[in-house]
Amino acid sequence: MPERGCPLLLAAVVVALICGVGCREADAPAARVNDRPIMQSELGRFINLMEFCNPEAPPPGECGSPVCSEREFLHLLIGFELVNQAAESAGVSVDPERIGERTEKMLQDLAHNRYGGSLEGLHLRRKQLGLTLDDLAILPRYELQAEAFFERLAPEAEEAELLRFIENNPEMLEQPAAGELYRFRFTGEERAGECLAALQRGVRAERIAAEEDLDFTNRGWIAVDDPFLEKKVRQELFTSLEKENGCIIASSGQYFLYWVQEIRPARQLDFTEIRDEAALLKRCLLYEQFYYDLWNKGDIEICLHRP
Repeated sequence: MPERGCPLLLAAVVVALICGVGCREADAPAARVNDRPIMQSELGRFINLMEFCNPEAPPPGECGSPVCSEREFLHLLIGFELVNQAAESAGVSVDPERIGERTEKMLQDLAHNRYGGSLEGLHLRRKQLGLTLDDLAILPRYELQAEAFFERLAPEAEEAELLRFIENNPEMLEQPAAGELYRFRFTGEERAGECLAALQRGVRAERIAAEEDLDFTNRGWIAVDDPFLEKKVRQELFTSLEKENGCIIASSGQYFLYWVQEIRPARQLDFTEIRDEAALLKRCLLYEQFYYDLWNKGDIEICLHRP
């Protein structure tokens, strides 16, 4: 059973789990979920989908044992299957048109955030990984099923109930320091260094990106305790958060320039500022309990690499 975490935060979970793995053996069950098999070929396509969602993932072997990585992906896929079976049993249906709309939005977001704005490059990579458009639908289908259960199982809380919830979780009122993080991607180290020098001279990140048509992403406000922040970026820029600070990190033959342009100091929030977030968190915890009950009550057999 995987570690706990809100299943609705799918994008953060997917990014956290991604790493390369090698080729898989001939098709056979990788797991059985309530007697329904998840085949090795299905797991393989899912791993390729995760790689497709994060083209910056390290190459095979850089992030530990391939078997361990496959098991992490398999646990995520089992969770998807448990929710899918629960949806079937409860009569929770998902409109195919909504799946298509979510898939299209996912592709647009990936193209913008991960493929330098190039849909052509995105689909080229998809085809290289042997993925069809139908293979991509597993992610939006799961999200829509989870959202349907989320609304059914976790109704809106009353004001007094939210106040008690926040009183029992006072850490919610503490907003950690954060930095507005930008990322540039280069194929050459020299060009990355030139861009960093320009930023250090005071040229704004948006201006550099617009004038030179660079591969550029505004990552938004990133808290110092963000669990999904890349380890090297945290060490270089967020250990001692300072305004106008940057670093260059090499990965898989590319050079990523990270730049903190603004900082937001830590502060205490009041109830009105945290109310919506508290309501969402409370509902998320109710859904999370439902999700892990599926694991506890399910008949799950892991067959992956069985001797």
